This record gives sequence, structure tokens and C-alpha cells, in this order.
Amino acid sequence: MMPGVRALMLSLAIVAGCRAQVDVAGLERRLGPDGAADALTLRLAADPRDAAAWRALAIVETERQRPGAALVAFERAAALGAPFRAGLAAGDARRLAALLIARAEARVARRSPGADADVARAAALGAAVDPTLRARAALIAIAGELAHVDPRRRDAGAARLRAIDPGLAGGLAADATDADVAATAAWLRAAGARRLAFAILDRRVEDARGRGARPAFTPAIWATWLALRRWWSGPDDPIDQVTLDELRGRGVATCAYARGPRDPGCDVVATAGSADVDGAAWEPALVEAWQRDGWRVADADAAMAWMIVAARAVRRGQLPSWEHAVRSHVDVAAVAATPGLPPWAAAALAVVAGAAAPLPDADAPAAIVALAADRARAAGADGWPALAAAVVADGPEAAALAEVVRAYGRDPALADRRAEAVAATALDLAAIAPRLARAFALLGDPARARAWWQRGFDASPEEPALALGLALAAASAGDGPAALQLVIRAAAGSGDAAATLYAAARGLAAAGLTLDALSLARQAIEQAAPGDEDAPADLAAALLRQLGRDRNAAEVARLVAVPGSGDLAAVTAEAARLAGAPAAQALARWAALARADDPAVAQRATAALAAIAPRLPPPPAAGAVR
Repeated sequence: MMPGVRALMLSLAIVAGCRAQVDVAGLERRLGPDGAADALTLRLAADPRDAAAWRALAIVETERQRPGAALVAFERAAALGAPFRAGLAAGDARRLAALLIARAEARVARRSPGADADVARAAALGAAVDPTLRARAALIAIAGELAHVDPRRRDAGAARLRAIDPGLAGGLAADATDADVAATAAWLRAAGARRLAFAILDRRVEDARGRGARPAFTPAIWATWLALRRWWSGPDDPIDQVTLDELRGRGVATCAYARGPRDPGCDVVATAGSADVDGAAWEPALVEAWQRDGWRVADADAAMAWMIVAARAVRRGQLPSWEHAVRSHVDVAAVAATPGLPPWAAAALAVVAGAAAPLPDADAPAAIVALAADRARAAGADGWPALAAAVVADGPEAAALAEVVRAYGRDPALADRRAEAVAATALDLAAIAPRLARAFALLGDPARARAWWQRGFDASPEEPALALGLALAAASAGDGPAALQLVIRAAAGSGDAAATLYAAARGLAAAGLTLDALSLARQAIEQAAPGDEDAPADLAAALLRQLGRDRNAAEVARLVAVPGSGDLAAVTAEAARLAGAPAAQALARWAALARADDPAVAQRATAALAAIAPRLPPPPAAGAVR
């Protein structure tokens, strides 16, 4: 027997000899931290109910700087009971509390409601929690309650807000001042609780109107009220022109009720020429208005402005495809024929028309140059593993995810070990699991993708985004019933049920679950504001036609003011164009589209990349893998 194996077997025998405790320090002296972890892992493989071994493994993993693995080990030990029934030893309590506080800080940074539970548990372990962290975690959890469709949860959230931060809750009181209402509403909207934000703003506006006055709101708060009113009431409850003109005169952006692409309060040329690199603060609302109302321009100034605005919208994730955004809203042929058109605009329009050329990067506006640079980086990625990792992560995680992709090319079981190692070194499983899931989806492995989404969801079940991600993964795996249940959960906590239901319907439609997608599209129509049913109705009509139910499709289509506003025709057309594009260009475009917020676009792009990957040159050989 080899000396190393003999030492490991001897250590296993010693460790197993006393189930009540493990001499962690002695084990590490004999085998080192990695060997100690291996010994304990083998012991647990033989007896997964060995709480002492889980506790020892948690200590070793903490010292190995693998916080994710340490938290799992502590949780398993705690679930098994002894020695936890009598409470943790002081050292173990400190270790676990420190991990929980670190994870709470990470979750607060990404606005996860799970931070609140981490803080509470750390405090129960005797840790001194920073009051600022405690308050921030509590407010994120409260925001989730206030955004929920369940009125009991909203009421409980409001009561807790009053107890924890009376100042922030001031706008909910009957005697609140205009400033109180504005501050509370601004926080509620930012936190995703748009329904309550609109309720308190609109109540104040109506109360003031009854007295022949206007609340003392800033232009930003007035713009918030307009946007929320349009979201909740739709176009069937318009605002009178006198009010809009008055608000515009106060400097209020009126994109929510813009009457065209050059509306004085929502002018595409004005935001395109803004000194701010990201455009005017109301630019996202302008993009939403263009998409919702289907505006189309033929004059060069408005067309060039829209090309700039659309490029910024794609880079911030608001739009999935720059080419499609331009084709949908610009008369490309008419604008391309305009005399004296700047060279960058002519070159960009040629790309929109289908030319196999990159976007211009000379003498072009900054937004176009930045979009071109993004595409060049994707096209020049060092092989498939690097490209796949770049789709799902930025920063230091990309290298680790590239190793997962590279290992999968050799052996899926090897990729599993790599993925487990990535998760073990991550502090928050709910943050890393979706990235691993997307990596496996890009590899054409929906079962592994779904398993990682499930682990992320289990780690933080109150996050609507994780419920939606798991739902779409279930759909990709062909499990419609599970997908539907998860979508309802995600919609209930999202703060915008109609938008969530519609997005999920698109994802299920792209996955081929036509009947399930139709069910969600119908629910989205019911939840949409009156007069704002265009997008889900357009999708529902298309799905009904696919099922051969043309009469029903015609009835639903009557709700659609702008045909093509919500179906998957644009996604299908984009796929057809890229099918004939040069390989590097197609890869770069699919990689960009795979990061889209639109589930239908991301689904199609992910499937395309998974199909392209096997035809790419093999990745360079990797080193030894543990």
C-alpha cells in the first residue's frame, strides 16, 4: 500500500473511532488541510449522519477559504442535532456567525431578502451585528413583502417598516407631508413595491386636486407618479393635456404619456445628444414608450438619435437586439437614401440591412463605438470556454467558469467536480448557482442547468428572479407543470405580475411548451393595465395560430394595437439572419443575445450556442483536475 494511502486510511480509522468529536488540528497536522478535508469527506460518504464529522469539515473548509462548503457543512451538522441541541461551542458559533454576516453583506449588496434571515441567525448565535447591516437587510426583506400580491404580507411589511424605520414609513401615515410621501414613494419604487408607491402618490395628488392645488413634489417625483399611473391605469385613463403641459413646464419628463417620438417632454434627439454618457435620466422610459407604442421614423435626425439610444439600451440590457430595434423603428431604406448622411450612420444602417460587416467604430457616437467594442471582444474570445464564461459572468468568476466548460468537453463528471469547487469557494450559493446553471445550459445540458437553478432557489427561496430562472430551466427540460407553478410564485413576489407572466410566457414559448405559454400569456393579459394588453395578446394570438385555433386568435388579436409587438417573430427573424452570417460574427451576436433579459431571446441564443459549440475547434488541453 502506498504511504499516502496508508496514512489516509489510518487517519480515517482514528477519526471514525470517536464519533463524538474530531481532533481537527491533529488531522490537519498529519494530512494537511486538503488531506483532512478528503478524509472527512470519505468518512461522511460512509455515514452522512455523522454530525461530528460535518462539524469538523466545516472548520476545515473555513480555514481552506471555502465559505460555501463551510456553510453547507455547518447546516448539515445543525440539521443532525447533537452537539447542536445543547448549543454550539463558542468557537463554532463564532465561525458560523462570521460566515452568516459575510453572506448577509453580500446579499445586501445584491438586494437579496435572504440577508435578513442571515442577520437574525447570526444574532441568535451571539454575534454583534452592525446596526447598519441589520437595518439594510431588514429593509430589503420588508420591500419584498410590500411588493407581494398577498395583502396580508403587504400589511405585515408595512407594520414592520413603521417599527424599524418610522421616518421612511412616514409617507404611509394619514397626516404625512408632501415630503414624507415623496420620500416613502421613491424608496418603494426603487425597492420594487410599485403598487404601494403609486397608491400613496396618487392619493396625495387627488387630495390636493380636490383642494384646487398640486403637491409640492420635485420633477423627479412627478415623473415617478406619471410612470406609475401609466403602469397601473394604462392608456384608457389618460391625463389631460393641461396637466401634462404644466408638468412639462416644471421640467418633468413626460415619457409615460408621450404623444410621439419628438414629444417635447420625451424627445429622442434630446436624450441622444445628452452630455451624460448614459443619456437623460428618463431615457429608459423613452425606450419603453417606443417599444410599447411602435413608433417609426423616417427622418435622419430622429433615426440617428434612435440608433444611439437603442445602442445604450442594448448595453444596459433593456433591449436584446440593436439591429432589430433599429429595423422596428426606422425606415431604413428611406433614411439610408438621405443626402449628406454621416458615414457612421450609413455604415450602421448597412449592418442593420444585413451587411456582413462590423459596426462602425471610427467617427461614430460613443454608444455605437462601445457596442462595437463589446461585439469585438466577444468575437475575439479565446476559444469556446472563454466565450461561454463571458456570457454568464464578468470578473474573476469567468476564469473558473471557463474551467467548468473546458472540463465538460473532456467528461461531464469532471465538469461536475469543477462546478462543485466553484460553488464551494463562493460565499453565496444563490448568486453563483445561476451562473453555473447558465453555463450548463450553454453546453446543451438542461438537466444539469435545472439542478443548479434548483440549488440556487433552495438557497434563497424568497427571490422572485431565482423562482423565474428555475421555472424557465424546468421548461427547457420539458417540465411544464413545474414551470407553471414556479412562474406563479415568481409573479406573486415580483411587484409586476403582468410583466413577469409575459416574460415567462415568452420563455416557455421559445422552449416549445405552447399550451403552457398560452396559459401564462392569458394570465398576463388579465393582469395588464386596461389598454396595455398589446404584448401578451400579440403572443397569445400567435400561439393560438400555432395550435390551429384561428378564430380564437382573431378574437385575441383585437386587443393588439401594434401587431408584432409581443410575438416571437423578431426572435425567429434574428435567428434566420444569423444562420447565414460569418461564424465569428454569429458567435458574437449569439453571445450578446444570450445575455438578454428577454427569456425568449436568451433561450434561442443559448440553444444556438449549444449547437455551435461542438463544431468549434477543441479547447487546449487542461491540466490535472482533482
